[in-house]
Amino acid sequence: MKIKTEEIRGIYGDAPESFHRAVSDTLGGLNESPAKPRRAVRSVAVIAAAAAVISACAVTANAVFKPFAPVKEGNYGLNINLDVESAADENGLMTLGAAANPPEYVKPTVGYLPEGMYFDEQNGKYRSTLSDETGITILYNRITEKQTFTDYNVTDYDELTVNGNSAVIARTSFPAEENKYTRRFYIYFEDMATFVEAYVTNDIPDDELIKIMEGITVEECSENEYGLSFTQAKKEYEEEKRSEKIQEYIDKISDATRNDRLVPVEVGTKITLGNKTDKYEMAGLIYSVDSIEVLDNIGDLDYNKFDDYHIDFENDIDENGYFLPYERKIYRSGDGVNEPFRSVIGTQTAEHRLIYATLTVTNTTDSDRCFYYQGFRLGRFNEQNGELSDAQTAANEETIRLGTEAAYIDNNNTEEDGFKHGWNFLTMTPGDTQTVHIGFICDSDELDYIYLTNDGGFETFRYDADTSVFGTSGSWNLDGSANHDTLCTKVR
Repeated sequence: MKIKTEEIRGIYGDAPESFHRAVSDTLGGLNESPAKPRRAVRSVAVIAAAAAVISACAVTANAVFKPFAPVKEGNYGLNINLDVESAADENGLMTLGAAANPPEYVKPTVGYLPEGMYFDEQNGKYRSTLSDETGITILYNRITEKQTFTDYNVTDYDELTVNGNSAVIARTSFPAEENKYTRRFYIYFEDMATFVEAYVTNDIPDDELIKIMEGITVEECSENEYGLSFTQAKKEYEEEKRSEKIQEYIDKISDATRNDRLVPVEVGTKITLGNKTDKYEMAGLIYSVDSIEVLDNIGDLDYNKFDDYHIDFENDIDENGYFLPYERKIYRSGDGVNEPFRSVIGTQTAEHRLIYATLTVTNTTDSDRCFYYQGFRLGRFNEQNGELSDAQTAANEETIRLGTEAAYIDNNNTEEDGFKHGWNFLTMTPGDTQTVHIGFICDSDELDYIYLTNDGGFETFRYDADTSVFGTSGSWNLDGSANHDTLCTKVR
C-alpha cells in the first residue's frame, strides 16, 4: 500500500517538510497491527517513579468542567475533571481565576515524610529504611487546558481539602500481594495550574498519608530553581494531541499487513547471529539448542545460579530438590471501570517444572563478542489464534507460571559485572566455545503448549533459512510495533 504525503499532511499542522517526508516513508512500509488502548499520563516532571507501580491514570480532553470534580464511572472508574478556569458564577458565566494566568515556573516540595523514609535517587522513589516494600511515587503535571484524569480499579474514594486545595484519596482493588501500591492521592493546586498524583503502599497509615499530603507545596520560582515550565507543558500537550491524530490515522490503515513470523527450529540447528548494536555485539556468534529437558527436581543444580526473583526455595522446593505443589490463582480480567483489571475467582493445585535447555555458543570472529540471553523466553501457543504469547495468563484465565525471563543461567558475566549488569550477558573471546544451561519456570500441565523462543531481545530480527543467519533486518512501525521473526523450539 502506498500512502501519499498529501493524504496525511493536514493532520500534522505546520510541521517542516522533512517531518512530512519521514512520516510518509514510515507509513509507506507500515503493516497493520491491532489497535491498542493508549493511556497517556501528561506528567511534566517525574519526581519519583517506581517501576513496580502499575500506573493506570489517563488524561483526556473534556467539555464541561468545574475546577476539580471527581466523578465515578462504572463500578471502578474515577474521572477527575480539571480546569484552568474557576467555576461558573451564580449567573452561569465562567469567571477566570488565578489559574487563568498561572506562573511560568513552579517548584514542588515534599515537606513531610514518615520516620525512616527518604528519597532513593537510584530507584527514583521514596523508600523506607524500616521496610523494603514501603514506598511512595509522586508525579507532577502542569495543567494547560481542560483535562480529565481517569483512574481505574478504584473501590472507593474520599474528597477532601488540603491547605485550601481540592484533593482525593482513592483506594484500589489490586491484589495486595501483587501490587502493594493500593492507594493513590491527588491534589490540584489550581492557582499554580499543577496537579499532583501519588501512589502509596498499603502499609503507610492513613494519618501519615494525610501528613504527607499536607506537606506538599507548589510555589512560583525561577527557571534556575528547577522550575516546571507551563510553556513546555503546553507544548508537550499539543505534541501529544498531534501524535494521537497520527495514531488515529494509523488505525484506519486496513490493507497493509504485518509480517511477523514464527519460525520453527529443530533441536541442534546451528544459528548464526548477524546483529550489531551500540550496547552489545553478537555478529559472528553461532549457537545451537542441543537439548531441552523438563526437570521436576533441581537438587543437582547450583542454587546460586538462580535468580531468586523467579523462585522461592523455601516454599517452592522441598529438602530433596523436588518442586512442591502450590495453589495457582485463577483470575478474571476486566477493563478497570466495570470490572477490576484482575480479580481472583478461584484456585487450582498445580506444580512447577524447570525447562532446562543446553546451548553451545561459538565465537567465530577475531574479536570479543557478547552472547545476549534476553531474547530467550518461553512462549505459550494459543490454539485459538495460532499465536505465541509470553503472557502469564492462559486462554482459560488461569494464571500460568510461565517463565518470561530466565530463572537459571549457569554461564554469564555475573562474577565480573555483578547480577544487574552481568546476568543476561556472556562475553566470549575470539574462537571461544562455551556450553550454557538456561532454565525457565513453567507449570507442568502447560508443557504441551510451551516453546522455547528467541526473538533477538531489543532488536527486530529476520531469519534467513538458507543461511541460518538471524540478524537485524526487521523493521519498526510508527506505532511502535515491529515486523520480525521469533525462533521457536517445542519443549516436548
